Amino acid sequence: SQCIPDPGTLGGSDTRSRLLYLDGLDARAFEHVVRFADAEQATSAVGRLSRAFASCDPGDPAQVSVKDRGPVEEGPSEGVSQFVHASRTGTPVQASEISYYELGVTRADNVVVVLQWTSMGKPDTGSPWVFTGEMLITATHRAVG
Repeated sequence: SQCIPDPGTLGGSDTRSRLLYLDGLDARAFEHVVRFADAEQATSAVGRLSRAFASCDPGDPAQVSVKDRGPVEEGPSEGVSQFVHASRTGTPVQASEISYYELGVTRADNVVVVLQWTSMGKPDTGSPWVFTGEMLITATHRAVG
């Protein structure tokens, strides 16, 4: 979603990003790991991402309808201080446009992990989220070692 700040601009001392998944022109998943000087700065970054998602402009109702879920905050769990889920399902102006965006954000102490998914429609994962709570916890443990 274009209204979400690039994780590299959140003010962390170190940011690593990678493409996790690519399916042709459709689905893409990105993972960003951002290390901050302290837990307070990391907590602030999670809040900034949540507020940015919550304030996303849904677009012109004459052209697109948007259904948002979240941000929903959960945690702590299994060494993860907090995690946030959010998603947006919209009606694209053209059939080839992205219509589903999901954001998963976790924090463990001073490290924030941001997972982003985009695709033409929500994939059938058997879960309400592409990035389940378990996946967010696993990504965080992978990031902090």
